[in-house]
Amino acid sequence: MKLQQKTSQNFRHLFRNYRQEDLLAMVEDSIQQDDENFVTVVGREIIFVACKSIIDTVDGCN
Repeated sequence: MKLQQKTSQNFRHLFRNYRQEDLLAMVEDSIQQDDENFVTVVGREIIFVACKSIIDTVDGCN
């Protein structure tokens, strides 16, 4: 199994019953590796968790 797929599966539990699932999916899609994205696997994990924290904070204020 590729590391990218394994990392993606590690975050699947964060999507269950999540109020901002579409927004979180957009974040996940935007940090996937492609020709223009040179972020490491570890970096993607950090960015994903940071973005989720921001989404949670903003969602909690509403």
